[in-house]
Amino acid sequence: MHEQWVQWRPVGQLAPQYYMTALIDDVTGFYIRLGESNNNPRGLFITFEHSIGAYRITDEGDRAAKLLYLHDTYGHDFFAKWSFFTVVNSEYLEWISQEAAGIFDAKSTKHLVLITENVIIDIVSSYEPKIELIADIKQHKIIV
Repeated sequence: MHEQWVQWRPVGQLAPQYYMTALIDDVTGFYIRLGESNNNPRGLFITFEHSIGAYRITDEGDRAAKLLYLHDTYGHDFFAKWSFFTVVNSEYLEWISQEAAGIFDAKSTKHLVLITENVIIDIVSSYEPKIELIADIKQHKIIV
């Protein structure tokens, strides 16, 4: 069964594209700060307050085959003008399930993807994160 990518709209007032400015994975949670494109000072702070199942960060150039699949399946604007996605029938979840040898339940988790200007972030979580709008990312101090 093929993956199905769906644009995810976790909050209102989202920009069409972002870039990653910070990522923190520590005992308090998992945090991502994104800045809006086009030299706009606004951004987002994404907080997963509990542990997540897995994540991977890949330079977008190293995911050319996936981007070509998205282009051919959904059209260029689907991912070029949007950053937030959920993946149904996820190949990533299937791979984790195989690696976990039966102790990972892919049905109770979500595969979230952030396609930014500089990286693609895949996140496996059983819950959605808290998302905070940031007026000026240069003034935003990350305190966890």
